[in-house]
Amino acid sequence: MKLIICILASLVLAGTASAHNRSTWYWNHFKAELSLMEDGIEYSDDTYVEVENVKCFGRGNSNRSSNRAKPWPLYRHFRCLGRDTEGFKINVLLHVTAQRLYVLTNY
Repeated sequence: MKLIICILASLVLAGTASAHNRSTWYWNHFKAELSLMEDGIEYSDDTYVEVENVKCFGRGNSNRSSNRAKPWPLYRHFRCLGRDTEGFKINVLLHVTAQRLYVLTNY
């Protein structure tokens, strides 16, 4: 029984990870930071925290913005570090899934 549960869990996690990698949307780090500041973080135990400050760093392959006034690198994945409004550390991976959507992991 435990083997079946482990196999199912690994299939679900593999499917979720590959869904993050199929996105064709890229964001700059400002968009990632602003999204976390505006949305906050809801954890798997249904607790919610507001983000006070955060800094996001792009991970993996990048593209360049076609806007010459803003030539920042664009990424699909970010490591974001910061603090919530209660002073606790935040350390999450943000995966861009659409123009205005993302998924957080590793929190």
